[in-house]
Amino acid sequence: MHIRIRIAITALAAPVFLAACTLEAYAQDTYSAASPETETFAAPDCPEHDPTASALPPQEELARDIRTIMTGEQSPVQQEALAQAARIPPGQMSDALREVLVDAAAFVVYLPEQDSTGNARQDSLSRLLLCALQPQFSQEELAADILSIISYDEQGHYLPGDIARQTTAAWLAMHIPPGEMGEALQYAVVRGMLGFSSENYSMYTAWHLLSEALSKQYAGYSDADLAEEIRTVQAEEKDIYAPLIAIHGAGRWGHPGSGYISTPENIGPEARAVMIETLVWLNEKINERAWLLERLEAAGDKEGKKALEASDRDQWRSRRIFHSMLADAVASLETPEAIEALANAGDIRFSFIRMGNRSVAPIVDVLSGERLYKWQAQARLASLTDIVRYTPLIEPLSSENRDLIVRTARSFLDREGLKDFQGLGIRGVFSSAVELALALDEPDLTQIVETLALNREELIARGVRPEEVEYFQMDIKRALQLQLRLQQDIRDFRDPFREPELPQDKLVAATQAIMEGEEGDAQFRALRQISRMEPEQIGDSLRTVLKKAFLYKYEAAMQQKEAGVDSDSETGNYKGITPYSMLGVIAQLRDPSLVKFFVYLGRYGICGKEPGMYPDGIFRQFPDTSAMLLAEAVSTPTTTLEKMYDGLALLSELVASHKQGYLRFSRQSRALLIATGRRFLEGDFLSYLPMQGTTGVYPVSRSDVLREAMVLAVALDDPDLIEIVEALATDPDRVTALGIPDEEVKNTQENARRLLSWRPYMGISDC
Repeated sequence: MHIRIRIAITALAAPVFLAACTLEAYAQDTYSAASPETETFAAPDCPEHDPTASALPPQEELARDIRTIMTGEQSPVQQEALAQAARIPPGQMSDALREVLVDAAAFVVYLPEQDSTGNARQDSLSRLLLCALQPQFSQEELAADILSIISYDEQGHYLPGDIARQTTAAWLAMHIPPGEMGEALQYAVVRGMLGFSSENYSMYTAWHLLSEALSKQYAGYSDADLAEEIRTVQAEEKDIYAPLIAIHGAGRWGHPGSGYISTPENIGPEARAVMIETLVWLNEKINERAWLLERLEAAGDKEGKKALEASDRDQWRSRRIFHSMLADAVASLETPEAIEALANAGDIRFSFIRMGNRSVAPIVDVLSGERLYKWQAQARLASLTDIVRYTPLIEPLSSENRDLIVRTARSFLDREGLKDFQGLGIRGVFSSAVELALALDEPDLTQIVETLALNREELIARGVRPEEVEYFQMDIKRALQLQLRLQQDIRDFRDPFREPELPQDKLVAATQAIMEGEEGDAQFRALRQISRMEPEQIGDSLRTVLKKAFLYKYEAAMQQKEAGVDSDSETGNYKGITPYSMLGVIAQLRDPSLVKFFVYLGRYGICGKEPGMYPDGIFRQFPDTSAMLLAEAVSTPTTTLEKMYDGLALLSELVASHKQGYLRFSRQSRALLIATGRRFLEGDFLSYLPMQGTTGVYPVSRSDVLREAMVLAVALDDPDLIEIVEALATDPDRVTALGIPDEEVKNTQENARRLLSWRPYMGISDC
């Protein structure tokens, strides 16, 4: 019997099940963990397992219905299939069904709590998925999947794994009740969290799931217990991360790679005191090593430096990471008692702005210390610069502290000020001293800096090598320009919400003047006001002139690009009106004709690849219109390869947004996109296109277009398209038949396999 028929039969039972599987039940963690024998864990409020296989629908039918979740479509069939899957006893679920459930869980993790219509989305699916998946995974399996997140080859290159398995493992670990996570899994969770880097940025969602899992395990710790846990680092140094785990358990880190505590109020007085003690202890070890290495370098003792580095190589990386994260954690407490420890925390730069006046003396003490090293000096000079610039926004900087900072800046600019850093490369310390001097805006200090920008001999007298003078003077001139810009920004600061409203005829006139070269206060004020208006408040005349002004700025940007000038970065012109700065105003029109406008211009790249362009928000306003026009554009043989590539990439992102509920495609649009994917992945359309594009610094190739077509296929998650991508991944002849050169076939197949491992595709994580 097909599952759709069973829906009617089980209609009365479904509400009972849904009531039992409520979110509150899971929030209270009433389900039990695995026994030592089985290492599995299950939720007793879920449906009872049915040992009679014949009483359940065929598992291939369940898998087929559950897989439709990843297309973004919603139906009662999916929830009923999940409910039936939850009745399958451990060990009796097929690998195929378990794989589909894993993909569905990884998909649901990225869903917002509600879709664009306000209906609950995530909770209704996640509760059922949890019931179905928990009994099928042991803690040992979860640990292995989590550790694969930080897998590297012998050369240290990151090895991407099965993202769906990794994400789902982190999600399941998050649902283990306090105190019931085994040591092996807790070790994997910690190693997974500490091992994140920029290479696995797309997995940061998994990091947050692991963070939640670890926090849950420390939920019942008292302040005294937490303090004792933190002390273990000094008692047993081999477990270097133990205190960091406990700190995170109480307060949670704010972000991967940072020990910033997002809920410092959860850290009690005893734990706070021990955290500071531990930082002081670790400061001594870190600073002593850094100072000794610097002395050996200054003396030219390469062998001695090499021997010192080799003596603690095994511990150093762990200590360094721990030191950085612990300093972040202590800083986030904003505890006055921690200022001295933070000021002495090596070369780690973090904000002293809120602690302002209280932190000046401890920082100056460090900068005047006998064992100051260059990286520490550079960081603490930068800290003083932050205090001078930004602390006055919170509290006035006292005259005594300002005098102390002025004397410190002068000491580093004097001829004798840098003598301790000779032979070590003083550019960073010197640049930091220059920035501090300019931030203070003292006439005599500014005069010294301006003299150094022009006087070669004065720099040489301060220990700058003759061959480096030009670079130092470039740094000084850049710092002078930056200071002028910061001062101008302060003078130009306005609160746009306090400006009186202008009538529309004045808005039209000010916008019209943009096309006459005007970019003054009147133009910026008009654009600010329009950006705050509702679409229905914008009259026809204003709409028309806005489009014309945008097109005028766009054409000017294109002319500058063709001339090799980037007005937004190359010339440092950040204040002018650009197409990018007008996009928000244009989007405020909520005009479907803008979709056609941008497609006609051929400007639909994502992440600002075009000059001043990032119009994907406009495409998202009208998804069906966008799907139709973009599909037509990319399927036209005369469209350049670059624009085919951009159009396919944008379609993939729109599909990902549809799946997450941020926008809705009609069934006709989805069918059109599936047909567009097939056009590129089958037949001879691709083989008739040029082998290489002709525009851009890095022209797009036919292989690049094929890759984006495969991304679209994976995003759509249509079974027939997935089957085609799987065939391309395994059959080189299928790739060759699309007109891909022999030398690019292997790379194309690797791309296909990698893209398939990304399922469920939820869009790029960042630009």
